Amino acid sequence: MLNFALMESIIVATELEEGRAPEQVASRGLAYVTGVTPRRRGSHRYSQWTPEEDQFLRDNHGYMTDAEIGAFLGRTEIAVHLRWSRDLHLPSPSRHPDVITANRAARLLGLDAHKIAHWADVGLLVSRDMPGPRRIRLLHRVAFERWVVSPSSWIYFDWKKIPDRRLRRLCQLRARRWGDEWWTTVEVARYHGVDSKDVLRLITKKKNLPGVQVATSLGGRNKNPYWLNWYVKKSDALKAVFLRGKGSGHTIEFTRRAERWMLKAHKAGWSYQAITRSMGSKCDPMTISKNIRRLLEERKK
Repeated sequence: MLNFALMESIIVATELEEGRAPEQVASRGLAYVTGVTPRRRGSHRYSQWTPEEDQFLRDNHGYMTDAEIGAFLGRTEIAVHLRWSRDLHLPSPSRHPDVITANRAARLLGLDAHKIAHWADVGLLVSRDMPGPRRIRLLHRVAFERWVVSPSSWIYFDWKKIPDRRLRRLCQLRARRWGDEWWTTVEVARYHGVDSKDVLRLITKKKNLPGVQVATSLGGRNKNPYWLNWYVKKSDALKAVFLRGKGSGHTIEFTRRAERWMLKAHKAGWSYQAITRSMGSKCDPMTISKNIRRLLEERKK
């Protein structure tokens, strides 16, 4: 005859080696193998959940796995799961109203999920990992929405392309109150008719142009600091002054009609490059910018 006690002992020992909790294995009645005396639940008194157990479950739901909570309370993983889902009607950790998953946040912003995950990992977004075998990042919903609506966050994404209507509307209202926008160094350079390296030099070397550098790569994949782009507020970019070296400039006399046109185009938001092309002049955008600034200063006086 087969020695069933011996066979069960071997099975239990194998389960323990595989990492199964001793409390769960002990529930089979082989306390001499596990070294743990299981709580007997044959009576009604032991099967009922106490208020203290329910409160512990509420406090740790979403921060500990069902198996971890069950091991602490001396209950099975299934019992814990049924208690919070069927009896206490608690939402699943990923569907709690106070949190939002990284994948869901990515869909709201219309971005790649890898970006949101990376921003959460580097601390740009307030988050924590949901307990369990799979890594699921949970973002604090209120903190996430505040970050999205903040103009300082718009260097990481274009709020005008947000597919979620509610978030896009909140950003639109915030943008109206802010009254400004972010320009890349390329946009600043194009407006002034200079090279983007001249813009970077004005930001990092001469310190004459306020700029903001992203804290992490926009794509979330390349860790090279070379890809940490700089951004400048439009209001600061319009006031930037780029000076040339000695001997490179020359004086050009413009007619009053040409000066009025330059001021009109500048007021309409035309770049210096565009104004130069529209005039058909042989001068460069730098000369145009200097004359426009001179005219503006004269009008102030």
